[in-house]
Amino acid sequence: MGRIDMLEILRELLPFQHLSGESLASLSECFTTVELATDQNLFVQGDAADELYILISGQLHLLEGDAVRVHLKPISVLGELGAVMEGVVRNTTARAVGPCQVAMIPRDVLLGFIRNQPAAGVSILHDLVLLTADKVRRDEQRIVQMRYNIIRTQKAMKMLRDEVLSKPESELSDAFHTTLE
Repeated sequence: MGRIDMLEILRELLPFQHLSGESLASLSECFTTVELATDQNLFVQGDAADELYILISGQLHLLEGDAVRVHLKPISVLGELGAVMEGVVRNTTARAVGPCQVAMIPRDVLLGFIRNQPAAGVSILHDLVLLTADKVRRDEQRIVQMRYNIIRTQKAMKMLRDEVLSKPESELSDAFHTTLE
């Protein structure tokens, strides 16, 4: 991917869309691209988080263990916390669903850019906070939905158990009762 393409991608993304053309051009030169094959990991849960990534093409799964937590499609930003904070570790594994192209900028390069261009840096940091806050809000909504589903499931299981207990005993009711206890 050439610099001109990276410039266009950055122009559309929240962390960078408020930058001047000159700042965008300079920043676009700091990115490198990584090609991933199907099932190849971009990073692994527990790895040091010290890069910002942009999924340009293909799709990624963010996994917790073997469970898919998030399915990412282009164009997506990931790793925004690790891009600006030391000591952060990846809480998921990013694995390519098929062939992917990802742009990457190391933390030290991004922070160097921010130090050298403070006005652009303030804008980038502000927008990274907004992006992170949006992801936290979405996670909170998922947690609320999961709680609701757990409570609903527990109530349904209790009703099923009560129904089984109200019927004459059989081999089947014994198995249900044992399982539901």
